[in-house]
Amino acid sequence: MKFRLAIFCLVIQFISFGNLLAYSETGHRVIGAVADRLIAGKPTADAVKKLLGGITLERATTLPDELRGEDRKSGNFTLPENPALQDELLAFRAANPPGEDLNRLTPSHHWFHYTNVPIQIPSYAATQKGTSKWDIVQMITFCTRVLEGKEKPDNSLKITRGVALVLLTHFVGDIHQPMHVGAIFMNKNGDRLNPNTDASALESRGGNDINFGATNLHSYWDYDAVESCMAYRRRLLGKMAEQYLPRDMATEMAAKEPSDWKMDPALSPEAWSEKWADDILPIAKEAHDRLRFLPQEDFAKDRAGKFVARWTAIEAPHIGTDSYSIWASKTVEKELPKAGWRLAALLEAALGTSLN
Repeated sequence: MKFRLAIFCLVIQFISFGNLLAYSETGHRVIGAVADRLIAGKPTADAVKKLLGGITLERATTLPDELRGEDRKSGNFTLPENPALQDELLAFRAANPPGEDLNRLTPSHHWFHYTNVPIQIPSYAATQKGTSKWDIVQMITFCTRVLEGKEKPDNSLKITRGVALVLLTHFVGDIHQPMHVGAIFMNKNGDRLNPNTDASALESRGGNDINFGATNLHSYWDYDAVESCMAYRRRLLGKMAEQYLPRDMATEMAAKEPSDWKMDPALSPEAWSEKWADDILPIAKEAHDRLRFLPQEDFAKDRAGKFVARWTAIEAPHIGTDSYSIWASKTVEKELPKAGWRLAALLEAALGTSLN
């Protein structure tokens, strides 16, 4: 019975993932489109155009994930809008090929999208478990330095100024997604452990190894929470899906300045990513605290094709508060505009143009 149930869950996850692929870019496109609107008519927009040609920030946000298709099928990635940038992105991917060994000298471009700070830790620190010199906090800083001209464009990672700009459009979105920053570590029974003090702690890979509903916890935040936010806005405005697109949400978010998005003027732009990670960590903790974790019993293949045990999460009672889905949707509604405004500000600062 358990075997049939496990197979059923895997089938449901596969079907769900297939459907979700159409929405995987929604959140990123909203963030990029917000930034497009905020820099329009400013010197920053001219600087961006010099680096990207006719590619908008909205379009650029999806390119780092599209490079993953190149890992699965050589020749799959093309960028006819800017062949020169296409070559630079492919060179970047070749210099940072996929792989699982975090100790190897050559990093994987997959690692640049996330960090796994244990949810017990209130702030990011590069020396703790779950972080690495190749994680999202470090890579946002590196790409910012490339744009500022403080790193050579012919660096070993092959991150040119154009590639740095593309990566930043995506990474700034990723770092505002809780599962890309905070992670839960547990034992086989689902008991929470701190890997900094307990060597037996098992990682959940940012929620990828946690079943949640018809998907996994990471994908839930990547897709379901974003689509729920979009659906709520459509219902509120009385519009159908085709009448309210990511660009429409971006227009709304660019027109209204979000709260608590600005950085301390004393902070260098190179330090912003660590502050952003600290901002999202309490949300990552709550995203796990609102759940109850069952012992490992399901098995699925990881990125390396190995079968790994998975936990299952169910919503824990939170009397007097929103359900998990509503809370997650509201969280996304707050974080998307923050990311868009912060992306625009980072580009203005890194490209040497003034904020108005």
